[in-house]
Amino acid sequence: MIPTIRMSQRMSHTMHLRRVHFFFGIMVLHVHLCSEFGLSSAFSGGSFLERNDSPSFSDLLSSPESYASALNMTINEVVETKRIHKDASDQLFRKLKFSNLPGKTKHIMQCKHRYRHGHHPFVCDQCWSYAPVCICDRMLPKHSLPNNLELVLWLHHGEWGLTSNTGCILAQTLTPCTMLMKGLPHHDGEMEALLNDTDVLSVVLWPSNSGTRDFAPGTITIDQMKARLAKQGQHQRVVLIALDSTWRNARRMVSRLPESVFRLDLPERVVFPEGCNDVSIISPLRTRGPGVSNRQVCTAEAVVRALVALGLSEKEGERVLNVAEAKVDLIRRYRGKPLR
Repeated sequence: MIPTIRMSQRMSHTMHLRRVHFFFGIMVLHVHLCSEFGLSSAFSGGSFLERNDSPSFSDLLSSPESYASALNMTINEVVETKRIHKDASDQLFRKLKFSNLPGKTKHIMQCKHRYRHGHHPFVCDQCWSYAPVCICDRMLPKHSLPNNLELVLWLHHGEWGLTSNTGCILAQTLTPCTMLMKGLPHHDGEMEALLNDTDVLSVVLWPSNSGTRDFAPGTITIDQMKARLAKQGQHQRVVLIALDSTWRNARRMVSRLPESVFRLDLPERVVFPEGCNDVSIISPLRTRGPGVSNRQVCTAEAVVRALVALGLSEKEGERVLNVAEAKVDLIRRYRGKPLR
């Protein structure tokens, strides 16, 4: 069930709308001036990344002209795209705030909205990077998973389309790999069919020291998993489920899995192998206070380390993480965050 919208959420949404209205007004005014004085609002040239190697992209995106140029769009197109996205968000907000629909129905509405519109109007729908720093051309070819293993990324709707998300990189660089959003009806149907299939051995990547008390199926080690793959991989589908969410939401998601689903626990020696940097590649995008550890790995790191332990080559695993790290760096520069 989705709780009713709290005061802090309403205030946050109101402030967001004010910022959107402000920028929207600037864009509309600029389009008017371009039309009035015969200025060009269309841009051409190479891709944004080909033209810029600055350590920060924030200055390059500080005006309507440069923003439209980075998107390879006209200012009119930018304004219209932002209007469509804003209207869809406003419509959803009104339905959630003023309707008496059941909580489950509201949750489905949120999931459908996120699946269709994402977090931001100018984000690539494949790599989930801001459009000017799309990295799709770096992700091919895809690597095949070892021992007939399949990968399913089970995402909380809040992660879908998030530019800081690294799980989407896995879906674009590994095969077979499927991304499913929890709460989206047709995705829930696929997950339910998977979990109820007696010919499928499902294993969820989940640490044994996570503190979850309401979920206690058997824990399986890497060695036991490898033995099962060697024995059953040719005759039975073996699916590794990776949760992609905050820890709080992930605990709720994993508690809803049937007890027949094993937990695959990753020891520290697998997560941080010898000679590996023990700082997560996602750390440049995290907001951390003094003394807070950056050893909490992102989705891509945890999954790749598990897959390498299960038979994926070190070279292939390193390439996937290099793509994820490149995305993180581009997003950091796009946001104007300093390199710490």
